Amino acid sequence: MLHTCKALLVTCMDFRFHKAIADFAKHQGLEGQYDLYSIAGTQKTFLDEDTHATAIKQVELSQKLHQMTDVYLIAHWDCGAYCGSKSFESDDVQRNQYIEDLDKAKKVIQEHFNDIRVYKYLANLDDDENITFEKID
Repeated sequence: MLHTCKALLVTCMDFRFHKAIADFAKHQGLEGQYDLYSIAGTQKTFLDEDTHATAIKQVELSQKLHQMTDVYLIAHWDCGAYCGSKSFESDDVQRNQYIEDLDKAKKVIQEHFNDIRVYKYLANLDDDENITFEKID
């Protein structure tokens, strides 16, 4: 039996985002069509020498085993792997760091897998625990 899926979602392990990630995948037309790699720091794992090989291996396995063609990198505000929002001087600094690291992670993935499309998103959990997803171009 052939087991294929369209995408690999790389998300933070933060429990607060699990349902929203599933809803996001459904909204993207990926329900039942994605592998999930959940690890603290999402994009940061592709850049850190301690986690880089593991992160690349997950992409490799998803492509090899399930012929996925798309990677969705989903970062989120106040990420504990970055020591939370308090470690940034401002929201702008935090946002810029996440976007810069998403861009770098996309480049790392594309250096290893030139035929994979990479999409970048930044999730935000507001004070009422509503989660929104912003596409980063």
